[in-house]
Amino acid sequence: MVASGFRPDVEGLRAVAVGLVVAFHAGVPLVGGGFVGVDVFFVISGFLITGLLAKELHRSGSVSLTGFYARRVRRLLPLSTVVLVSVATAALFIVPVINRPGLAGDVRASALWFANWHFAAGSTQYMADVDKSPMLHYWSLSVEEQFYVLWPLLILLVAGLSRARRHTQWSVLRNRLVLALSLVLVVSFTWSVLSTGDSGPWAYFGLHTRAWELAAGGLLALLAPALRQLTRRAGVVFGLVGLAMIVVSALAFSRSTPFPGWAAALPVAGAVLVLAAGERTQDGAGRLLGTGPFMYVGRISYGWYLWHWPCLVLAGVIWAPAVDDPDLVASSARSLGLWPVLGAVVVSFLLASLTYRVVEAPVRRSRVLVVSRARTLSFGAALLVVAVSVPAVLLGSGGSVPAVAAAAVQDDSTDWAGLPIPGASPSAPSGDAAGSAQLLYVAPKGQAPARTASMTPAQARSDNGSPANCFIDFPSTTVDPACVFGDPHGSKVVVLFGDSNAAQWFPAVRRIATRYGWKLYFWAKPACAFADVRQFTTAFNREFTECAQWRKSVYAQLETMPRIDMIVVGRNLSYADSVMDDSDQVPRGAAGFAIWKQGVDRSFTRLSTLTNRVVIMLDVPRPGQNVPTCLSREPTNPSACDFARAKAVHVDQKIFDVEKTVLPPGNLVRYIDMTDAICTSDPCSVLSHTGTVLFRDVHHMTATFAREIAPTIAKLLLPLLPAA
Repeated sequence: MVASGFRPDVEGLRAVAVGLVVAFHAGVPLVGGGFVGVDVFFVISGFLITGLLAKELHRSGSVSLTGFYARRVRRLLPLSTVVLVSVATAALFIVPVINRPGLAGDVRASALWFANWHFAAGSTQYMADVDKSPMLHYWSLSVEEQFYVLWPLLILLVAGLSRARRHTQWSVLRNRLVLALSLVLVVSFTWSVLSTGDSGPWAYFGLHTRAWELAAGGLLALLAPALRQLTRRAGVVFGLVGLAMIVVSALAFSRSTPFPGWAAALPVAGAVLVLAAGERTQDGAGRLLGTGPFMYVGRISYGWYLWHWPCLVLAGVIWAPAVDDPDLVASSARSLGLWPVLGAVVVSFLLASLTYRVVEAPVRRSRVLVVSRARTLSFGAALLVVAVSVPAVLLGSGGSVPAVAAAAVQDDSTDWAGLPIPGASPSAPSGDAAGSAQLLYVAPKGQAPARTASMTPAQARSDNGSPANCFIDFPSTTVDPACVFGDPHGSKVVVLFGDSNAAQWFPAVRRIATRYGWKLYFWAKPACAFADVRQFTTAFNREFTECAQWRKSVYAQLETMPRIDMIVVGRNLSYADSVMDDSDQVPRGAAGFAIWKQGVDRSFTRLSTLTNRVVIMLDVPRPGQNVPTCLSREPTNPSACDFARAKAVHVDQKIFDVEKTVLPPGNLVRYIDMTDAICTSDPCSVLSHTGTVLFRDVHHMTATFAREIAPTIAKLLLPLLPAA
């Protein structure tokens, strides 16, 4: 037989799990690994659900799927639906219009139990993107709900579907289930370990990498009779050691811990030990977990888990509206401050307590539903319809984004005034421009900004002009030789490569190449430095080996070209904080800049063998907020999104100063600073003189604006090309 009866320690363990998760999300110091509370929940779910199913199988020789799913409906769907609809309703008053369709998609995925795959497919990484969606925490519910769908089917399959099953001894059936669960545990855990470093979001969110945690709890439920043979002392030791393992995990782990993988074994084993101890005795850890406060928090833990994250995220929208980019913050708590976070946590706790009394408990015990499985399942179907349709109506389901009104920038002759006529040879640079490798070209100030926008915030957000096969995704490592633009037979060969900052210059350089008949090659990869350095990626909590492989592929392609007249490089400002040393550490401060300096030196040396001119595009001004989001929040007052010049310009000065110290002799390397052409006033406007929105996010220019300033960039690039 398997575990039976109410277990106070299980209720208390739920309290520990939810408390760790809430503390982690609230930014409580020292609880950097509080996310392990989710793993504890998985073990508890596997233990309880397997115990219930195994008892039913032992008692009746079968498992009623309709009965099982009806119980899950009463337990999970009512409150889940209330939270989803409540968040959608609150978003009408809190969330900017531009973000609502995306939130509607998140709600839909959460309501239909595939939020984990939805966020993984969106390249969301939990440790880096915790502010992305108020529905992000529903990923763990999706894992459990997928488990609830599949696990009873697996039990029936293992037990066998013939009449002979009814005459099979329970011990034989249990052994089959133990074997099946053991196989699930081994395969899933191995998959988790092998994929955590390579699959990032898929490993973190996936059922395939989390199933072993649920299986661990299930195995414990099946082996419960043997556990009751433990001595009381052993039970006490098991419980205390297990509780300590969970706490140590929460204190020792952090966002940089590769997870789940090997690390998840510690909190999972701890939860298993606590549950195993409770089979023998409620002393020790069980006595603590069975006290009133733990029992109460455990009782409302489901509701508190559902409410706490939306409360924190929506509080962030209210009190820190400028911060909605993972590059700027690590958690909502760090961007909010103490009192808004504390208020959000308290409100979520009160909501959990209230909804337990008026939603959870009444529906779960409703005689109208309990006596009729068909009625319960129909009720569940109705809840799913409400959870999907109401938020879609309230928030909008998205759809196609209208074409960017200003996308077609005309080649007005006045834009190119003072520039060489296409077909003519630009004059070679002279004087200081030719003789000083450290000369910094500074773009002239542009025209005064417009007062009204000529494109919508949604158009600005989607205004990215980089071809996907040339601006490749995270796992890709090779360049496409077909990324050729301008005139494929052009007399000048120009290469633009680098990271997403390089990609933002592509629409401008492409416009120049088309006008002047250049043969332009373009290759870019997000967050990948041009310098020969080893990088750490927070997205996967490991070395960014794909970047090094891609950079090697770029150089291999460059070396096949018979001539290169100019290489233009774009780069971000923060690479000195992500480089790795020989001991696989990520040093900060001076040590990081020293490594960057060495990598830049190696790259300059290699580039000098490929071309006579390298141009580094300095970073653009940083508005410090997501510009389309701000414009959505201020539709009639775009100037409210303007930003102070002093804090926004020359943000990459430190890394630039380091690079200048290793410039090769001669005039191989030049820098172009477009600050004054972008920030034409103080405060800096987020609109150009034509009304084009400058930024499509927190620091990347829109493609339309990049094309607008192409003539200014051309004035700086053309003199650097060798004469015909």
